[in-house]
Amino acid sequence: MIKADIKFIKKQEFSKNIIKVIGVGGAGTNVVNYMYDKDIKGVDLIVCNTDRQSLMNSPILNKIQLSPKLTEGLGSGENPEFAEHTAMDSIKDIEEALLSSDTKMLLLVAGMGKGTGTGATHILAKVAKGLNILTIGVITKPFSHEGPKKQERYEYGIEKLEKNVDAILVIDNDKLNEVYSDLELNSAYKKIDQILMDCVVCMSKIINYNYRQNVDFKDIKTILKDSGTVIIGEGVGSGENRAEQAIKNALESPLLLNNEIKNAENILVLLTESKDDESKDDRIKMNELKLIMTYAQKQANNKGTNKTNIIQGYGIDGESKLSEGQIGVSIIASKFDNRKHTKIHVLGG
Repeated sequence: MIKADIKFIKKQEFSKNIIKVIGVGGAGTNVVNYMYDKDIKGVDLIVCNTDRQSLMNSPILNKIQLSPKLTEGLGSGENPEFAEHTAMDSIKDIEEALLSSDTKMLLLVAGMGKGTGTGATHILAKVAKGLNILTIGVITKPFSHEGPKKQERYEYGIEKLEKNVDAILVIDNDKLNEVYSDLELNSAYKKIDQILMDCVVCMSKIINYNYRQNVDFKDIKTILKDSGTVIIGEGVGSGENRAEQAIKNALESPLLLNNEIKNAENILVLLTESKDDESKDDRIKMNELKLIMTYAQKQANNKGTNKTNIIQGYGIDGESKLSEGQIGVSIIASKFDNRKHTKIHVLGG
């Protein structure tokens, strides 16, 4: 029998970040490992799995092994129901993880279609919601060529998860295949990791950086609390028509479904400029702000009423990704009319 010596890491391993990201199962662990390699700031990273070897190979300090007694550390055997039992058997460890620092927001990253991610993620979500933590699922849908069984498991897992999260993002791997069909296989899987990471980073940066017109956690909670499907877009503009370019790029971002935010009840729009913009000519102008916000409102056009709730933020790009003279637009849209998240395909560039 494999010795079950992985235990949840102690409180001092955590910083004061209010956001935690838990990678559940093999796919989720890969994404969190990727985030670690990219040195993502402002979040605490955790990996959670039934597979002890996967946990041991992860550089992440904070680990939860689900029910080592049931699994003997050997995984779930692509059995979602069994994975669900392992998570239920580990609820105390999950609670300890979430209570070990001042967790306000949890992002659960997982692949649906196999075992642990499919069966255990909704249990973690239920625990988090019970602790009044804003809970977001960031999920991949399997490739259609992986066969009907994985598609059935995906439907099983997503149906369970939707009942226990505030919001959900679904990345359709088939879309990745359409856009990057010639990409070398290992690079393609890293592209999936990048897409999932981009979703997490977009939300975390809005909370973690102090902007001139600030967007705080309560604003994010307004947008995401019990919102169902969420769409994220980011764009950059430069030159004479940079404002129009930035908002259009955000709405045409591969993170969006069909470039469509129509009938969103809530939209958060964050405008950023480079920290190197010392010249007044390079800073965001009032007319640029008006153009961007008017364009977003027009695209949303909630049920023809133009009464979409828009939260606005503005400030310096905290990640130093913008060049001098560039402006960035980040959009989070939520609460869509008659839109089921199981039909949402989010793709990131």
